[in-house]
Amino acid sequence: MSGTIAAVIDPTIPVTCEDCGRLLTDRESRAAGRGPVCGAKNHPPRGGRRRPAGPGQLAITTTETRMPGPALYRRRPIEMEAVQWTGDNTAEMTAFAGTCFAEVPAEDRGDDPDETAQLLESTHSSWVGLLVGDWVGKVDGGFHLFSAETMAAGYDRVAAPGAER
Repeated sequence: MSGTIAAVIDPTIPVTCEDCGRLLTDRESRAAGRGPVCGAKNHPPRGGRRRPAGPGQLAITTTETRMPGPALYRRRPIEMEAVQWTGDNTAEMTAFAGTCFAEVPAEDRGDDPDETAQLLESTHSSWVGLLVGDWVGKVDGGFHLFSAETMAAGYDRVAAPGAER
């Protein structure tokens, strides 16, 4: 919230939009801390047209009558290519992830000396440290970090296409 109660009530106290910085003039906008344009961008009105779910997104269909209580959902199985970082397979990791992978020289390791490489992780578009044993998975064209524990608990190795099962 942008303004105090006094600022919302007293129009002589300037209140600006938290997003674009423009001066807010009406009482509702001043109370919300956003003008109608920025408010619509951040919280579009309900009931309008929604974008269809993209690949890999869960599409939840709604019905006119709501089921009472919570419902159970199961994550859909996905198949992905993945390579495990062993600490000495730089060429393999670079061939797999390209410029999204980089080995970190010992002298450049900062807070965690065990992070021997890094990955430009697609979800947040930020570099994350890799420990020996971590996995890099390619899902929907993007790269994601998986711990050895996550891979062991949630993924089974799949035979390559055309190979005997």
